[in-house]
Amino acid sequence: MSTLPAANLDGGAGSIGCAKEPQMLVLINTISIAIARTLARAGSLMSDLQRSAAQARADRARVEAELFHGRYHLSSKNDDDLPLVR
Repeated sequence: MSTLPAANLDGGAGSIGCAKEPQMLVLINTISIAIARTLARAGSLMSDLQRSAAQARADRARVEAELFHGRYHLSSKNDDDLPLVR
């Protein structure tokens, strides 16, 4: 990254505001890129979570169908599930 020339403090045409403007734009750009990457990563993680939950539901339905031949449905989340007749 290149360094910017020092600000002119005499209040002339090249005052402090002009020298800080490119630095501020770089800072804003860097922050916006970081935010965009963070949001993209969060979206990816949410997508993975949704896919995992859907796969778990499908696996549970498949196991129930294999064990009970579609006649029963496990209704509680405990390990001691008792099948309920549909």
